[in-house]
Amino acid sequence: MHVIGNKRCQIYPKMVPNEWRKDPRRRAEFLVYDRLAELPEGWYVFYDVEWLSKVRGRTPEDGQTDFVILHPMYGLLLLEVKGGAIKYIGENSQWTSTDRNGVQHNIKDPFQQVQRSKYALKEKLASIPALRHLDIPFYDCVAFPDVKVGNTVIRPDALPEVIIDSESLLSLEKKLLSILNFWTAGVQKPLREPTKIIDAVKNLFIPNVELRNPLSVQFREEKDEMVRLTSGQFKVLDRCRKISRLMVTGCAGSGKTFLAVEKARRLCAEGYKTLLTCYNKQLAAYLREHTSDVPELEVMTFHQLCVDLARRSATILPSFTDEDSPEKVAESYAFALCESLSKKPELKFDAVVVDEAQDFHTDWWTALDECLIEGANGTLYIFLDDNQNLYRRDPVLPANVIPIELDENIRNTQPIFHVVNKHYSSTDGRRISPRGPAGRQVEKHVYDAKADWEAKLNKVMNRLIVDEQIRPSDVVVLTPRRLDRSRLFTLNLEKVKLTKSTEPVRGQSIACSTIHGFKGLESDVVVITELEDDLLKWKREDLSSLLYTGMSRARSHLIILSSKDFHDEVLRNE
Repeated sequence: MHVIGNKRCQIYPKMVPNEWRKDPRRRAEFLVYDRLAELPEGWYVFYDVEWLSKVRGRTPEDGQTDFVILHPMYGLLLLEVKGGAIKYIGENSQWTSTDRNGVQHNIKDPFQQVQRSKYALKEKLASIPALRHLDIPFYDCVAFPDVKVGNTVIRPDALPEVIIDSESLLSLEKKLLSILNFWTAGVQKPLREPTKIIDAVKNLFIPNVELRNPLSVQFREEKDEMVRLTSGQFKVLDRCRKISRLMVTGCAGSGKTFLAVEKARRLCAEGYKTLLTCYNKQLAAYLREHTSDVPELEVMTFHQLCVDLARRSATILPSFTDEDSPEKVAESYAFALCESLSKKPELKFDAVVVDEAQDFHTDWWTALDECLIEGANGTLYIFLDDNQNLYRRDPVLPANVIPIELDENIRNTQPIFHVVNKHYSSTDGRRISPRGPAGRQVEKHVYDAKADWEAKLNKVMNRLIVDEQIRPSDVVVLTPRRLDRSRLFTLNLEKVKLTKSTEPVRGQSIACSTIHGFKGLESDVVVITELEDDLLKWKREDLSSLLYTGMSRARSHLIILSSKDFHDEVLRNE
């Protein structure tokens, strides 16, 4: 990495990868970068700026410029750099650049290029709630750092007054001020609320991502490493920021939910009316809680979305009986959603983000495209893991999404990962890389009868809460059974009370959930129990999917209590 010295201006990025400097295509840009880095305090410089613009009624558009320079006395100045010996052929409006090796290259018209970028960025900033009411001036200029321009007028819109050449580069601040004075006719009009503008522009071009702990206190030695690994996953969003329809697949623990939440936050910050949706009620409640500081973000399950929009559009939802198939129910909900939107198109969204998308029916994807103002061309981000397909659905996903895959597990400790990975399957043979902390070994306890099971579970809970001083809120008990058929709530444990995860958990209460209901969520400690002989009748792929989903919910410690036959048949070699 190349790090600039202690310069007085604020320039971003401050740390520049060496491979950038070695790239001959960037040579001219770094001639300018190094001079800009020497500007005095008060200037703000952003290098290699890219953005995605969304104007209502139009499809998203890319935006890019070499430099954005901000000065609180003038506004924003966009700078486009073209290196080498420059030539303009008026007959065909062709620009060329000849490099040091004498090779001539056709280049884009730098003046039209920077002007287009200026108007695109102006639209972008106007779409941001924090900036849209501020009158921010925008200006543009071009740099030819390898040539001397002097007083040459290249053409009527390419005046020397707005060109930085090799000579003016040596006194760059003087030239920049001259350019700004040219555009303002020498009349300085300081920005209104400059601090707010500076902060908003910095947040747009160099966002600082705040990672929120999903549940209470992490295991201390493992917390920092897991947070660092999760932070690294946001590079996926940075790399794909110009893609408007994206499908992110990945193993459990690869950070999909973190990315879904962060993408929804970023879309809202950029002025998009955004929906964050999923199938699981508990996951939706978690997502809603952890995005409560973004009031403009709509967070709900798909079914909640259908009910909400039906209410707001006076659409009658269909009624069902227990004999109706899940496919019929799903199709009816999708139809009702489309009917609601046809009645009130103003209920549509600019962007939709879907977490745990493997749970969605095929018909729902058509309905979700109907939710978008731009329809099937609208902004759609999908996050899924086929290995957690507990409902054994095989939906037809949208065809016009660009797929990427996450192949690193960053949630689980190494011992948990190796147990979970035994139940992971990949159609293309892709292997998952574990990057989590070393951690402790997975605990396995085998019981014979109900009394033995109760005694072992009671011992486990006492040790966790009393000996290891783990807070009850950092533990969850998972079962493969429906809660109304589980024996968990018949227990009389010494130190804790077991409570359904859908109910308030207070004091010394520990939440209990089905594995299905806790899908998409996680906890520091997960205790999985009631793994018994009747489950051995399941299809092997269904049982693997169940165990894969349940075990991968644990971040730092996993405890499994199973019957002897289930242990011998399924868990002995894990």
